[in-house]
Amino acid sequence: MKNFQAIDQALNNIRDINYWEDVESDNMRSIVEKFNAGDWAALDLALSQKSEEWKARCAQILDESQSQDSFNILLKILCSPDANTVVRALYSIDSLENAQHEKLKSSDDAFSKAKSTLENSNYSTTAKRDYLKLLNSIFSK
Repeated sequence: MKNFQAIDQALNNIRDINYWEDVESDNMRSIVEKFNAGDWAALDLALSQKSEEWKARCAQILDESQSQDSFNILLKILCSPDANTVVRALYSIDSLENAQHEKLKSSDDAFSKAKSTLENSNYSTTAKRDYLKLLNSIFSK
């Protein structure tokens, strides 16, 4: 659970977005690769209590993890009521190997929630169309 605590602390204390984007997110990805079952369980439990910004950053650092646990967390984040968080989760899921995409076909609930969030978002019509197109392409792979 030590690895989750490091991730949680980093996601709770982002002060410089440029530093996060350039350096810290890569450091966090390397920590995610060391997650054990206890870390994944702690992340899963904590997710419902975290801010949408925290969830979006979490999705961002799960984009290179090919584990089933990472995939399951990304599906939960994809069900967020916040459009920015959904978009982050979409991009991370899109970067996963095709083997994970096969599992999406049985995730109707995640698809429906993400679609609804995007359709009701404040994004421009063009952005909505592009994000919905990405959502559909991910779930149809």
